Amino acid sequence: MANKNTNLLNPIELLDIYGMPYLNDIERREYFALNKAELHAMKNFKNTQEAIYFAVCLAFFKIKGTLTSFSYRDITAERQHLIERYFPDDSIPKSLPKNRSTRTRIENKVLTLCNYQRYTNKLSEKLTKELSKLAPNYPRQRQLCKALLDLLTKKRISIPAYTTIQDIVSEVWNTENNRLVSSYIRYTNKKQRDTVPFRRGSLGINFF
Repeated sequence: MANKNTNLLNPIELLDIYGMPYLNDIERREYFALNKAELHAMKNFKNTQEAIYFAVCLAFFKIKGTLTSFSYRDITAERQHLIERYFPDDSIPKSLPKNRSTRTRIENKVLTLCNYQRYTNKLSEKLTKELSKLAPNYPRQRQLCKALLDLLTKKRISIPAYTTIQDIVSEVWNTENNRLVSSYIRYTNKKQRDTVPFRRGSLGINFF
């Protein structure tokens, strides 16, 4: 039985995917150089607070491929840069949008502009089925995790929370492992199984 708490990604990989990016001045100028559609979307927000949140979400998403969490204090330099660059007549907002629905609306705009979808339960079902077809080629959970991340990128789906990744990989791996055990029992006799014993969850192979 797979443990969904298995370390599918190491600390560096987790930080690379989920950690907030820290930009220098040159990178800020690059990632906040909005195209016409992005600039139009930013200017259409009803206040500077929402516009700033949108621009930061957009830049971070382009870097990470996931909707990165960040606090007001985390983006001091980014706020200053955006105000000076796009809102020189406005003051820096004193907070980020606090309402969850407002944040979701802004994040969905980011995903639309980047031609991505937000991860949903419906998409999860499709991904699980596709990953199950690939599972025979990836006997280790870590390999299966990488295959899932590749699928998310290929289908332009925002990377969900790590716990969700763990749940999907665990489910697919357990299903594939049970299939292998069933096949082993079906196509071997007792003498063969006594000669080549197996432990449920491994079949003599290190799947982890």
